This record gives sequence, structure tokens and C-alpha cells, in this order.
Amino acid sequence: MSLLPHADRSYWQNITSKISIDHFENACKNDHAFSKKYARLLPVLYRRGEQFVKDMTLLYQDGESLTLTHGDLQTISGDHVRCFKGKPVIIDWGFSRYAPFYIDLVDFFTKEEALIYWEALRSKGILLSKDTFEECFHRALVYPAFIYMYPALVQYRHGSEGRLEQILSVLCQDS
Repeated sequence: MSLLPHADRSYWQNITSKISIDHFENACKNDHAFSKKYARLLPVLYRRGEQFVKDMTLLYQDGESLTLTHGDLQTISGDHVRCFKGKPVIIDWGFSRYAPFYIDLVDFFTKEEALIYWEALRSKGILLSKDTFEECFHRALVYPAFIYMYPALVQYRHGSEGRLEQILSVLCQDS
């Protein structure tokens, strides 16, 4: 694990800025129709990004949930899980880090499904409280929205705004 890049504060800042919000801000600057529709959300996105960086940095510093993460998993029909000889194989480890395991859980599992993982952790002697697990899972829920904002913006430019709307609903929830 020591050879893996670590998901420290600067990593999370990169995810929320260069990988996501910077592209959104540029779309607001360069596309009047986009700006008219979405520019009002920029302050919310900045606040969510700052909170996410703070939350993930604290989880990283805490160290209880750190493991090898892929960081960019997609469904079996996506590009990062493929079948090879009848078994799923995970490819494209470009976002892999030594990071809180929650970021690989939140894109695939509901909180209830993730609790099966929590039970497996407990059976291996990793004794996170259920409340702590659920709270950390909840804080990580915005990760897929940040990591997939740029592809959603590309889809928007090609006439499909559904994915962007879904991402924005996640990021603007509770604000």
C-alpha cells in the first residue's frame, strides 16, 4: 500500500476542482444558455466541494477505512469492468489510490447493501460502529457526482442533459 498514491487533501481538491467544478465554471463562461440555466448553482457546488474535501481529508487522516480503491468503477456495461473468461475484471486503475473504501461503495450500493460490507468488515475484526459506517458512507455519496461531472458535461454538449441533471440533483441536495 505504501507504493500507492495517497488520497490526501490535495487529491480531493483536484477531484472537486480540476476534474469537475472547473469544467462546470468554464461551461458557464463559454455557453450563455448553459450559464442562464445553471450558473446560479456555482456557489452550491463550491460549498459541496469544500465540505467533501474536508470530509474525505478527515477520513484519510483517521486511517480506519483506508485501502486500495479503484476510484472510477463503472457498471459491467461501462468501460472499467469487463468480462474475461466468464469473470469480471476491473481495468483502468488511473484513479486508484490509498483512500477510504467508501468511494468505491457509493456508486454501486445503497446504504442497506453497503451494510453487508460493514458486516464482512466486522467479521474480519475491523470494528467500525454502524453509525460511523453509515455517516461516512453518506458523506462519500457525492464522490460519483464530482468524478463524473466532466463526462456529464460532454453528454450535455451532445444534447443529452439527463446525466448532468442527475449529478446536479445529488450535489445540490440539502442546500
